[in-house]
Amino acid sequence: MNDYAIESIGYASAIILNTSAIPQIIKTYKTRSANDLSWGFFASLLTGLALNMTYGALIGHPAIYVGSSISLTLYGSIACMKYRFAPKNDSSTTQQDSLPLASIPLSS
Repeated sequence: MNDYAIESIGYASAIILNTSAIPQIIKTYKTRSANDLSWGFFASLLTGLALNMTYGALIGHPAIYVGSSISLTLYGSIACMKYRFAPKNDSSTTQQDSLPLASIPLSS
């Protein structure tokens, strides 16, 4: 396989992976909520993307480092929205309102 075909596969992969983030960005922005997405997910994803971007730059493969840097930006924006749209502590709620579900008795 020639170099052009191999690079084309890399860029096609980057385009597909990056466009997959767009529906989540739109949904998060419209609903103003990313509560279903965990911080652990973002920590591991963003760290992996940063390492992949660094790796691509070190070996000189633009398809890797350009794609990873775009992904880092897109998923970073979702993480920022998760932080921005997170429910704020409201002094009008009681401690009972903030108890985890597991502490609620199942029978009376």
